[in-house]
Amino acid sequence: MPGTYVKDALEPVLQNGTINANATGSAVQVDFPHDVQVVATVTGAVTGTTPTLDIEVQGADDSGFTTNVVSYGRFGQLVTADQNSAKSHVLQARVYKKYMRIKSVVGGTSPVFTTTKVVVRPREYQRVAASTTA
Repeated sequence: MPGTYVKDALEPVLQNGTINANATGSAVQVDFPHDVQVVATVTGAVTGTTPTLDIEVQGADDSGFTTNVVSYGRFGQLVTADQNSAKSHVLQARVYKKYMRIKSVVGGTSPVFTTTKVVVRPREYQRVAASTTA
């Protein structure tokens, strides 16, 4: 299929903002099950001494994350080199749960990952690009 996929303004957003502490994100309803891409980018600054960010993507049958919680996987660790970048980190997942969220774990001294965005997109979006990594 030729052409460029359109970004959906209503795509499920699991994170959009600063991450500076270990946290569990809010449940987000994802209405297109099966194969998806979960895409993480850091378009702002990364500060601190040897900052690291690990992001795990989870799913559940209910918004309280009390029923059948699963892990879809983790992104490769994000570091200072990922700041102010258009590079996308992509996690391909087969999703059968109605709700998704992220769990973030930060490392280093005073780590701050500004403007970190994690979204869910159809699997076909941006399948092959030089700026995409696992």
